[in-house]
Amino acid sequence: MVTAASLRTDVQKFINEGGLKVRFRYFSVSGGSASYDDDVVLTQSGTDYWTSGLFHPVGTGNERSSEAFLVEQGKLLNNDSKLYVLGDVNTSGTFKVQIGSPTSKGEFSLISDGVVRWDIGGVAVYQKLFIRYLTNGSILGE
Repeated sequence: MVTAASLRTDVQKFINEGGLKVRFRYFSVSGGSASYDDDVVLTQSGTDYWTSGLFHPVGTGNERSSEAFLVEQGKLLNNDSKLYVLGDVNTSGTFKVQIGSPTSKGEFSLISDGVVRWDIGGVAVYQKLFIRYLTNGSILGE
């Protein structure tokens, strides 16, 4: 019988062996308000979190894939990417992701509603993040 713990162990082995080093940098948001278009300021919150992740371009070759539908709807761009990480990685709040170390593929931000979690019995096994390349390397307000 497959359990969440055994599946997490298998996924962790797969991600660690085939993945790249990934850095998550979290930010706290200050300034601005919901009723005005005020500028917000992002301040790094805590320390960087390093883990492994599988990094791939968004696959749009299969016209029936869910990713192809998201591209067709304008929610994803053809040059967006996806990142698979373990289920215990914090993917809430404001953060950016650096792919690769010491040689980096760049900095990326999470696309709106871009986290898909796979759970077994309420335990998060892994997550798929849809991410977009940050051309200047930083999030607006950073």
